[in-house]
Amino acid sequence: MTKEQYLQELRKFLQRLPESEQEEILADYDEHFRMGQAEGRSDAETAAALGSPMEIARNYYTQRAAAVSTPPVESEAAADDVNVLRSLIVLLALAAFNLILVLPLWLAGAGLVLGLLGAGIGLTFGGGAAITTSLAALIQGMAAASALSGVASGVGLAALGLIVLLLTFIVGRWFIQFTVRYLRWNADAIRR
Repeated sequence: MTKEQYLQELRKFLQRLPESEQEEILADYDEHFRMGQAEGRSDAETAAALGSPMEIARNYYTQRAAAVSTPPVESEAAADDVNVLRSLIVLLALAAFNLILVLPLWLAGAGLVLGLLGAGIGLTFGGGAAITTSLAALIQGMAAASALSGVASGVGLAALGLIVLLLTFIVGRWFIQFTVRYLRWNADAIRR
């Protein structure tokens, strides 16, 4: 097969490709024949070494189909843009959820902890005041039975106040731990 016959047959099999791509492929194979002539080979030897024009065309169509079916690789900048947009959407969704549902519940929890703290302090100081007042009344000549009942009441109030303060410490610690975990979860959700 001569160079002209080979290139004509190759052009026939490549006709479904765009004209510019056909010309580029034909120019490459024309170069193969020129190099073969420079090395002292005949056109028939070069054609045999190159293979069937139909197989060459089939390979080009296969490569083209693989290139079309392979999705383009996103650049890092495009991927970063997508991640920023996704993080922004998650941030806005979490902000709405937190504002509508979580914030009122959190404020109720904080109010409960502060209320317990106030009650504990009030009971403890109230009990201390009852003890002090009863002892002062005993010194000023109040009946011992009345003074002792006032001291006993004061001790009971102060003990109840200390128990409420201990409960406040436990509930407050849980509340703070939950708040920190929830905030970390929010930050992780936004970062992903």
